[in-house]
Amino acid sequence: MNIDKIKYIIWDWNGTLVDDAWLFVDLINQVLKKRGMKEVSLLDYRNYFCFPLEKYYNRLGFDFNVEPYEIPSMEFVSLYNQNKYRPQLYKKTICLLGLLKKRGIKNYLLSAQNNSSLLPLVNFYNISGAFEKISGTDNFHARGKSLLANNLIESIGAKKEEILFIGDTNLDVKIASKTKAFISAATYGHQSKERFPVQKNVILADRFSKLFDLLNLKSQAYL
Repeated sequence: MNIDKIKYIIWDWNGTLVDDAWLFVDLINQVLKKRGMKEVSLLDYRNYFCFPLEKYYNRLGFDFNVEPYEIPSMEFVSLYNQNKYRPQLYKKTICLLGLLKKRGIKNYLLSAQNNSSLLPLVNFYNISGAFEKISGTDNFHARGKSLLANNLIESIGAKKEEILFIGDTNLDVKIASKTKAFISAATYGHQSKERFPVQKNVILADRFSKLFDLLNLKSQAYL
């Protein structure tokens, strides 16, 4: 990847910019405990979490013949909406976004989270001004992120070498790979490092501060 050619960065939200994997573990454990099911650790969660969410719930042990997927899923959504302001942005997130904007790179936020929930969150952290556009899905089941990405890229009209995706799941890798763009896979988020594919377009970042190095920003920026 030639960082000097990057003009647009498409960011994921949960786990990538906001440190919230621990909250997802806490909340899903409340859903599991209510049903007498085995609770999960953060390590378990990072090994299980995936899209579509139905597959993730299957991995947790849910049987949709016994209870429809929508019931535990919406129970989780309700708990999340009650607790979503508890996590913090990763340290120096605002600094990094500001440095990129100063360099002339345009930042976009693309999330599988429902748009009606996402927008208040971004405003809460006072970073909405860092993005050219903020896009969330129109449902509570994380469906439609790929279509949103296609529409966003088409509206940008950029060449593949000008775009960098930064996200923390294989869905982000899949979206970036379809456009033949590079992606920095945030292995500090919702998915374990070992689950990311070994591909030329996938660059691993095991902590948020590594993004400064990847984007060729001076290390003094986050000391």
